[in-house]
Amino acid sequence: MRCFPNPYHHSFALGKSTRDNLNHINFMVTDINDIGIARNRMIDHNIPIVFGPGRHAPSDSIFLYFLDPDGLTNEYSFGMEEFPEQDARKPRMLEKSLDILDTWGGRTDPRFGTTGKIETVS
Repeated sequence: MRCFPNPYHHSFALGKSTRDNLNHINFMVTDINDIGIARNRMIDHNIPIVFGPGRHAPSDSIFLYFLDPDGLTNEYSFGMEEFPEQDARKPRMLEKSLDILDTWGGRTDPRFGTTGKIETVS
């Protein structure tokens, strides 16, 4: 889903889960080199990379997921597909497969998306 007038493939996504949880927050970068530079800095400073770098099939973006100091999953992404309000491409059905998450064949670390419980106030 996307919030109008945002032209990007999606602004937010909802998924079925057994718990109320924030999976991750995305920060879009302006250059593909930002992904590689960030990856190397994270490795140098022992920041856990929990997925990527890779490419998402739905949005065609390059991604890198990492954990912040609280263990919350964050994402840097580059190159997300944009849609014009008029004459956008036709919708497509993607097969249900882990390869949709990363067309390069990567898999998530078990810590991916595990922190971020949404608490309710009574």
